[in-house]
Amino acid sequence: MVSLLRAEGSDTAEVEAKSARGGLPQNTANLLSGFANRPGGGTIILGLDEAHGFAAGGVYDVKAAQQAVVQVARQALEPPVQVTTETVPFEGQRLVVVQVVEAQALAKPVRVRASGIAYLRQYDGTFPLSQVEEQAFVAARTQPSYDRAPVPGTSVSDLDPAAVAAFVRTRRGQSSVFAGWGDAEVLRHAGVVTDDSDVTVAGLLALGLVPQSCYPSLSVQASSWNGRARGAQSKVLDSAVIEGPVPSMLDDALAWVTRNTAARIVDDSGDLYDEPEFPERAVRELVANALIHRDLGPHALGRYISLTLEPGRLTITNPGGLYGVSVVALGHTDSSLRNGWLASILMSVRSPGGARVIERLGSGIPAARDAMRRANLPQPQFFDTGLSFTARLSSTPEAAYRSSRPPSTVQKTVLAALTPVPSTTTEIARRSGLTLRQTRHALKSLTATGQVTTDGALRNTGYYLTAAPA
Repeated sequence: MVSLLRAEGSDTAEVEAKSARGGLPQNTANLLSGFANRPGGGTIILGLDEAHGFAAGGVYDVKAAQQAVVQVARQALEPPVQVTTETVPFEGQRLVVVQVVEAQALAKPVRVRASGIAYLRQYDGTFPLSQVEEQAFVAARTQPSYDRAPVPGTSVSDLDPAAVAAFVRTRRGQSSVFAGWGDAEVLRHAGVVTDDSDVTVAGLLALGLVPQSCYPSLSVQASSWNGRARGAQSKVLDSAVIEGPVPSMLDDALAWVTRNTAARIVDDSGDLYDEPEFPERAVRELVANALIHRDLGPHALGRYISLTLEPGRLTITNPGGLYGVSVVALGHTDSSLRNGWLASILMSVRSPGGARVIERLGSGIPAARDAMRRANLPQPQFFDTGLSFTARLSSTPEAAYRSSRPPSTVQKTVLAALTPVPSTTTEIARRSGLTLRQTRHALKSLTATGQVTTDGALRNTGYYLTAAPA
């Protein structure tokens, strides 16, 4: 963990280091709130000085520090937060490592009692939640149904007649139940319109002429940069606002990525031919995932999906964190649908290019991973803040990607303990001689770089060595 912090030059979204020579940090309650509200929780390391390269400076009193952290977690937060503490010898000092457990969805957002403020952990920082962000946490406590909400002032005249006709025809072909139904009845049953003949949010997004006429932010904001986005020397090379119903936005976003990425030369003989920088299938599946699973609640209608191209990297971020699934289990378990009505409609809709928007529920992430593997590129990376979800692709070849960040000693130990057969975290820790905390952290990094593959979900997740690309 410390090696990662030193390499980054700062704290990360998952780990915060604090100097604790003179006592417990004053913002401990804020940190505990932020990590408890974060998917996966997080880690606080007491005894490291960030201002001096994360040097080990020790803790004022390791026993008193552990007791104080537990007291803050139990008494200073509403509801109380679950933590575990551990004393770890490191570079001649004793550090206190605090593992903060993610709060249950029904308990979020966790607040600091004294101020009433809830915090969220993001990269290198803990920030107060806005009122709108708090609404997102409250909405996540139950199955969302925002996609079924009526759009005031709309009617079937706001839908694309050709798309509606194709949709109704497909639905009738899928089930004989609809054979004698009129078009209006089919649309109501499918959740495209309400009983009062208003178009639903799902119906507008799937079959509408221009959904953004009602909700301007239900669009994709695309930008291409010549360096890291918003860096001091970076400039925007191309930007676009991609609008229309989901099927059109999907095709247009894919075309925009293709237009803004350079073709690669991949022939040992010297012949030139075009190969996409990012596999088309991977891009399509991840953009579709963002369009289908974005948060459609009133607290999120002012936020758009972002599509960001930087040298060697494509990042897709949508409003709303993962619903009903963790990053580790993503693609390895049944889908939990935030927008069930929208997904159901899109199962029977094709894009203007003729492709299915959804081939099969839960197939998108595995398909994206397979496309990257076949292209000998790193596996997609996924990040969940609870309020947004990000997918990232790298176009650096797998071998170069891995060698650019050689495994640490702990990671090497974990790799040596892995086999082609899935093993649990406990089994790997036992074989390697490492602690569970060390094993979990190493597995998370190795999974992100594609060296380790997961199988199963949540507590039953198994880990095994990723096979080399054919």
